[in-house]
Amino acid sequence: MRFETALGLEARRGPLTLLLKGLLYLAMVVVFAGPLWGLLVSAFGETLDPTAFTLWPQGFTLDNFLQTADKDVYRYLANSFIVVGFGLLLQMTVSVFAAYALARKRFRGMTFVLLLMLATMMLPEEIIALPLSLVLADLPLLHVNLIDSFAGMILPVGAWGFSIHKLAATLRREGIR
Repeated sequence: MRFETALGLEARRGPLTLLLKGLLYLAMVVVFAGPLWGLLVSAFGETLDPTAFTLWPQGFTLDNFLQTADKDVYRYLANSFIVVGFGLLLQMTVSVFAAYALARKRFRGMTFVLLLMLATMMLPEEIIALPLSLVLADLPLLHVNLIDSFAGMILPVGAWGFSIHKLAATLRREGIR
């Protein structure tokens, strides 16, 4: 099996290439894992000077976690997990059914559905935010206010066209029936 790299390093062999690959991989680890390490060091270490950077905590402590519990941060974290988890489940469910219908079935109004789906992809979230908040303030036909509720944050995620488009394209390309 042969792996291609963006830098074309697979064609060259030798000690200089191995050194260059090692340095490149080390730089990638520092860039991507560095912020996580800094977060862990500041979470478990005593903070004497918040502007000082250290690679190892100065005295191990769990007081930072107790202070966050006093400030009710864990409730906010749980809220985030609820919104993201149920939003992801809703988006996956809607995407699977919609993508299968768009990739495998032919029906009247399919072009209009595709046009609506593309419209959700073309407009930035900043432009959609105000009309979406007006719709969520008085949900059509039901006349329910979803502002300041979990449903008001989760439901708009389910109708995002990008995931439907990607899944439908994959189904068409792979020929999955």
